[in-house]
Amino acid sequence: KQNSYVYIRLRYDEAEGKMRFQCINSRHPQQATAEKEAGGIGLANVRKRLELICPHRHTLLIDSHNPESFCIDLTIQTTEI
Repeated sequence: KQNSYVYIRLRYDEAEGKMRFQCINSRHPQQATAEKEAGGIGLANVRKRLELICPHRHTLLIDSHNPESFCIDLTIQTTEI
């Protein structure tokens, strides 16, 4: 059995009016295969919702290339630019 982990970081920069959410979690070989088979429907829904809720005020970066971890970095502009 392999150890698992989840690291979550949430920051708000009042001066820039930005909220940043980062999440990194462990992956295991059988989990990575199951994710590819599922087709990423959940991530597609997240992208659509972000575009509806805060169009042109967010960036969503997803790094799934590392077979040992999965990383999401979401930044939302909370104030007018």
